[in-house]
Amino acid sequence: EVVGEIDGWYKLQLDDVNGPTYVSGSYITPEETQELTEPEYSHGVVQSSYLNVRSGPGTDHETIGGLEDYTRVELEGETSDGWYQISGEGFSEEAYVSGDYIVPVTIPEEDVGYVDANISLNVREGPSTSYDQVSSIPRGEQIDIVGEIDGWYKLQLEDVNGPTYVSGNLVTFESFTVGYVDANVSLRVREGPSTSYDQVSSIPRGERVYIVGEIDGWYKIQLEGVSGPTYVSGNLVELFETSDNEHVAYTSYDVVFEEALSTQMNGSPQISSALGGFQNASESEVAQYLNPSNNDRFQHLLLTESVGVSAGQLNNVLSGSGILDGMGQPFIDAGNEHSVNEIYLISHALLETGHGTSRLATGIEVGTNGNGNAQVVTSGNRSNLSNIRTTYNTFGIGAADANPETLGAIYAYNQGWFSPEAAIIGGAEFISQRYVHNDYNQNTLYKMRWNPANPGFPQYATDIGWAVKQVPRMESLYEQLNNPDLYFDIPEYQ
Repeated sequence: EVVGEIDGWYKLQLDDVNGPTYVSGSYITPEETQELTEPEYSHGVVQSSYLNVRSGPGTDHETIGGLEDYTRVELEGETSDGWYQISGEGFSEEAYVSGDYIVPVTIPEEDVGYVDANISLNVREGPSTSYDQVSSIPRGEQIDIVGEIDGWYKLQLEDVNGPTYVSGNLVTFESFTVGYVDANVSLRVREGPSTSYDQVSSIPRGERVYIVGEIDGWYKIQLEGVSGPTYVSGNLVELFETSDNEHVAYTSYDVVFEEALSTQMNGSPQISSALGGFQNASESEVAQYLNPSNNDRFQHLLLTESVGVSAGQLNNVLSGSGILDGMGQPFIDAGNEHSVNEIYLISHALLETGHGTSRLATGIEVGTNGNGNAQVVTSGNRSNLSNIRTTYNTFGIGAADANPETLGAIYAYNQGWFSPEAAIIGGAEFISQRYVHNDYNQNTLYKMRWNPANPGFPQYATDIGWAVKQVPRMESLYEQLNNPDLYFDIPEYQ
């Protein structure tokens, strides 16, 4: 350390030498001190699994500590070559880190927020819509915010590698309680907490509601498309019982169990025979499957709710599944757009396509003949067809048993499914409208089979074990995920 200069000689301070010490200035190059400028942002977040902290602005300086990923520090100054002087995290002396591994941010209003998007919130790898989407988060989910950049929040997501950002316009700091409408048909929404207030909207039975407050037995809710306050009667809303990632609601029906059982017996219910095929089911056998408390709870999984995991996790599930391999993001997009559980869609697709290997899934050429009708391309008719495209059908939609490949390919052609992604998203729309979001609100496997709101019609399949038989495949897919969201709606008869 240089402490003075006399006639071209530098006086030094050396810890291991007593008395004055000098060296010729001809052999000393003074260290240049880099000027610090004020950073644009007051804080920075570490974007590295481990970041060295040094005593000066450069890798030639001593390492004096380290910072873990997502650590937030104060930025005291910035050098011209991209190093930050930092404070906090226990560093009492001058401390510097490379700007290559720091994301400059401002301090957010809160460190914890909640997704306030219509269905789910797109997660991007940078703070604008021009960056690629890397994941999505369902409405109402809690998120950990580590910083803010130009109206975008930088998040800490455990299941996504690399930077993650969401639009601050779609985040609220008011927590939700989630419930389901338990009215006979629909629930009236009023502009105040009593029946004396005007009705401003209605919500169908079984729909999800987001509760932000309670007054005298009425719930204040968030409702898209309605300006001003919105309230519903708490007597007609069932709340989820939540534990970690599991959410359970119990929906009461004005149907006596014995009456529902009698109605089912009038429909000639069937059960698998030990000799193969089916046979008439006894009343006790029907009661066993009709009772919501029996058998696997996954028959009560809400097929309208997102599983809440990243595309990477879904890609792990789809690994080795032919044309479906790597299609995690399209399944997320399909689920978001049409409000259908991604694992339900994946389970359906794996079954219908033979794990992504069927001809319908891997592509069949279709063209238009002279009459304007779609035809599957063959070596004999290719020259007579126009607008030939390769079609994809990942759910077997329109593939009637009489000629499944031809009919399924023509259906896909008419729908414009010319890529696996288009087939996944388009097929999800069909499944959503036909089965999950139809007029009968049959949004669980149990409801599809037994329809507790109106026992007997409409019902999917005559096999009394149909709902339970769908469960193992879906449950096995869920078991491959890390902390998936689970929403159950369990019926209660009178």
